[in-house]
Amino acid sequence: MAARWPPCGPCRPYPDRVLGDIRRRSALTLAVSAVALAAACSSPKPLPPPPPIPVVTTVTPTTLPDYSTVSIAPVAGVTTIPAISLIHGQATLTGTVVDDTGAPVAGATVQLERIVGGAVAEGEVPTSADGSWLAPGVGGGIYRVRAWRAPDLSQTTATVVFVGATATETLTLTVNHFTGVQVQSSVAPSPPILGEPVEIAVEVTGSTVGTDGVVRSQGQGGVQLQLFGEGEWSIDGNATDLTSSSGLAGWEATCDGLGLQALSVLVNTTQAFPLSIPPCIPVPPTTTTSSTSTTVGSRGGPTTTRPRT
Repeated sequence: MAARWPPCGPCRPYPDRVLGDIRRRSALTLAVSAVALAAACSSPKPLPPPPPIPVVTTVTPTTLPDYSTVSIAPVAGVTTIPAISLIHGQATLTGTVVDDTGAPVAGATVQLERIVGGAVAEGEVPTSADGSWLAPGVGGGIYRVRAWRAPDLSQTTATVVFVGATATETLTLTVNHFTGVQVQSSVAPSPPILGEPVEIAVEVTGSTVGTDGVVRSQGQGGVQLQLFGEGEWSIDGNATDLTSSSGLAGWEATCDGLGLQALSVLVNTTQAFPLSIPPCIPVPPTTTTSSTSTTVGSRGGPTTTRPRT
């Protein structure tokens, strides 16, 4: 008869109740082991940051200097002011440019300078064929206005005018001719002395007006000059001379009459210029002193005296 396992009856080492307990305990152990294994294989949780280390600051008492009684010297400088404008206003400047004969000047330049404190705003407008010019929409205030036309016409003294904020100001500007040559003269001694030599110097310059309206003079070399006049003069040497590269020529002459003695110079045999020479004066009186001299004869004879001057 074959044997059975587990044996039945009294031959079984554990009763059924004990076997059930063993099975349940084994299942619990397996579950706990699985949980422990899963926990071991999972990512570790980050550790919390360490608490901050307290910083201990040591404050050292400091004595600050007292500047309340210190005097600071002023420093020279320039006051900055905002830039000014000529346009963007409601005033108008207009007028005409004429020359020294009264004729209108076309193609001239009119310069406008608006002055505010120490600042200046500038602008230029041209003249039309009839010499008229117009500057609308400018700001009010003090204006310095002048005109010129290179190379022959210029207004050397500007016109100053005040323009209201919404006013219209009409100006007539006169320009003078600066063409040809100019002659200046001087004498030494001055005034001339009757009967004594006098040095006469004549300078010939030519003027031109630049594009900036400035009149510039330059000596004219190689210009033929000839002295002549209605006055009483004696010329030493030739009355005709040529100017040097700087525009100078000179003569030596003698005044033969008292008072104003007219003398002129003829430039390139075409244009005469009177010279500015003061009136001739008489010879200044001289101061004389008298003394007595004594001469002794060679043989001891009588002496004679005569006055000395």
